[in-house]
Parts: sequence; C-alpha cells; structure tokens
Amino acid sequence: MAINNVTVANRAIVMIGANRISSFTDGSTEASVANDLYYDILDGDLTACRWRFATKQTQLSANATAPTGIWTQSFYLPTDNLYVQRITVGGNTVTNYDIFNNELYTDLESTDTVIADYTYRPAEEEMPKYFILSLEYHLASVFAHAIARSTDMASIYEEKYRLQYRRAKNLDSSQQPTRRVTVDRFAKFRGSTSTRY
Repeated sequence: MAINNVTVANRAIVMIGANRISSFTDGSTEASVANDLYYDILDGDLTACRWRFATKQTQLSANATAPTGIWTQSFYLPTDNLYVQRITVGGNTVTNYDIFNNELYTDLESTDTVIADYTYRPAEEEMPKYFILSLEYHLASVFAHAIARSTDMASIYEEKYRLQYRRAKNLDSSQQPTRRVTVDRFAKFRGSTSTRY
C-alpha cells in the first residue's frame, strides 16, 4: 500500500489512541491538528540532518539582473529547496555567499557552473522506513499534547523519537562510502586560488 501524508499522520494518531482521519481537511480535531503541524514537523526533521534520501544536486541559473549591494551576481535556487547544503564550482566548495528570497548572492561570474547540493521534501513513499518511523514518533509526541492532552504520553513518544532519529541518522550516513581526498584537485586549486570562493 502506498504511503502518503495521511497514512503517516494516522499511524501517529493511532499511537496516541485518537481517531483516524480520512484527510487533513475532514473537519475533525485530529485532522485540524495534523493539517496545522504535519509539514512543519516534517520539514524540521528533514533540515535537521543532511539526509541522503532527501538530497538533490542541480546547476543554478544566473539572474540577469545584478544584485543591489555588496554582491556582484545572484543565482536562482530551486523552488523545492528547503536547505542549501553546499555550493561548488569546478568541484571546489564555495563559502562566500548569502541567501536572500531563495536566491544565492555571490561574487561568482554568471558564466560559472554553480552546483548546489540541497535538501528537498520527497514524497512519503520515497522516504526510507527508518525515517518514516522517526517521523511517526515525532508526530505522536506532538499530537499527544495537542489532541490527547497527555504530557506523560508526549514524553514517552518524545524519547522514542529521539532514539529512532539517532538510529535513522546512523543508517542513512552508512549508505555513503568514506570519501577519499583527491590531492590533484586541491593542488590545482591551490595554484589558482581566488578570493571569490
């Protein structure tokens, strides 16, 4: 069975002994709480860690209009961007930039190939089970306060969430092999260091 936002919310709702919902707008108290809090909690969990499953990489497009202020160029960030993890040019990490209104402001050139690694919100069916379970416990801890009005229950699920979140982070990070440092790339970069990076 495909997992979606209602499925995940219902699992958390069942954990606290409340009534299932048919949608986020079915008129019930449970639905109202889920509608108000679900995506804030989800996005908070997604941006609290650099999850491999929620990471994209894309080339940024330059803005034809120069910024007003200290920066010389801006680039459009993706519309589904939640958090910029890293900016690179030619494989080298760029650290000198600001972000305003979902645009990246820099001193790079408009002709540079600017690559952004960023966090986005995947569909629930694309999320691994270890993250889904962590999210369900987190929702249950919040729903226990908002729906069941039970501080004790909220504390129980808060602890379950913290434990599962740590497990999820470990599992997610173990899917990426240890990276080797490429000496040649750094040697070439050192010989052509520019203040704009």
